[in-house]
Amino acid sequence: MSFNSIAIHDRISSIENTIKEEEHQINLLTNSVARYKDRLGWLERMRVAYENLKPTTWEEWALKLYVESVNLADVAKKLDEMGYRIPSATKSKPERKITTNDISDFIKAEPINEIHECAQKFFEMKNKAYWGEKY
Repeated sequence: MSFNSIAIHDRISSIENTIKEEEHQINLLTNSVARYKDRLGWLERMRVAYENLKPTTWEEWALKLYVESVNLADVAKKLDEMGYRIPSATKSKPERKITTNDISDFIKAEPINEIHECAQKFFEMKNKAYWGEKY
């Protein structure tokens, strides 16, 4: 092979590698766009579910308030202000205030509706942000 044919072969090989890299980048971007479209669709479904939720129990109120604030302490405080109580384990007091542990235990339980799934996702995201991926 002559020097010119080697140079041309190297150049073609270089161009082919560049094309492969560009195709890979296009595939990554296409996948990212698809994921973002899925997320937007999910968020739209959650928005509609949130707007249609008419809470009547402390659990439903806890979900609605948690999705709004993503703060267990704020939710517990609002539920207390609304007068919600749960049965107490002691006989001296038949009812007690709802605590952040009660709310987090309920959020982590089997989802009862789409808003519950949304609250779980927010709860997991917040814990991962605080504790890291290993949480």
